[in-house]
Amino acid sequence: MEKKSQVEFEYYGKSTHRELGDIIFILSIVYKGKKYFEKMSIVQIKKSNKTSWSFSNNSSKEQLYLLSRFPIFKGTRNSIIPMKDYNLPNYSGCLGIHGLLYYPGDFATVSSKLLDVILLNKTNFKLNDLLMYVDFNLFWNFYSYFLYGIDFEEWLYILYKFIKFIYPYKWPLVCPYIWNVPVLGNSCISYNTYDFVDKYLRGYMGELIYAKNLPYNHPVLQFLQDLLIAIKKKAKKERLNNVLNFISSFYQYGYEGGQNIEGYSEFNYEGGGIGIIYTIINLGEGE
Repeated sequence: MEKKSQVEFEYYGKSTHRELGDIIFILSIVYKGKKYFEKMSIVQIKKSNKTSWSFSNNSSKEQLYLLSRFPIFKGTRNSIIPMKDYNLPNYSGCLGIHGLLYYPGDFATVSSKLLDVILLNKTNFKLNDLLMYVDFNLFWNFYSYFLYGIDFEEWLYILYKFIKFIYPYKWPLVCPYIWNVPVLGNSCISYNTYDFVDKYLRGYMGELIYAKNLPYNHPVLQFLQDLLIAIKKKAKKERLNNVLNFISSFYQYGYEGGQNIEGYSEFNYEGGGIGIIYTIINLGEGE
């Protein structure tokens, strides 16, 4: 059996293993040749010929448990995931996401954490179930009305200054996680492909894993570095130039503020991998 990105974890007192996910989405905001913000999400894809999905079998239940709770896990033997214990916080609730493909070719997303609650007393999920749930950021619409019309670069500057101002007052996680802001807000729900692309490119999807001088999820950033090192070693061994080019593109821009993350290199793999979609939004050099 080929083990791709399988990880081992405890499921209600019993050791089990599942794929970490199908796709990792990463979005980096670059300004003056440096990364100022970076977000990441781990997405599990489920398909349906309708607009409903079944979570009745054990594999889907265990996968949902993994991405909704993020218990301590490590890569299994022959997995691309390093064989090291990881304990990943999920501050935003958007680190783990379920992507739902439905007929005739559309795509929706929902936070795995929220999906787990929706399925508490049932085994089927329907797309219209999402209409009962509202993202936290929608409660703050009046900020959007005030800020619409400000360009992307100006908003990043305002966001950065404001969070830096409120941080000493012990509100480090209030912003940007609950605002319906034009960019770098927080939303785990999308109803179709256009809605997902819009939110992903505006930095709404995923966990904040880097931000200059602001609170961010260090353990997830460390995990990403470990994974990229594992992928790079595999690519060198198998002479996968396209994969090596991808790794080079990720490290093309360093982290503003001199952030230096060293990856964990002790792992054991045979074959396998995980899909990664990496997007860079480059704001240029400024004035």
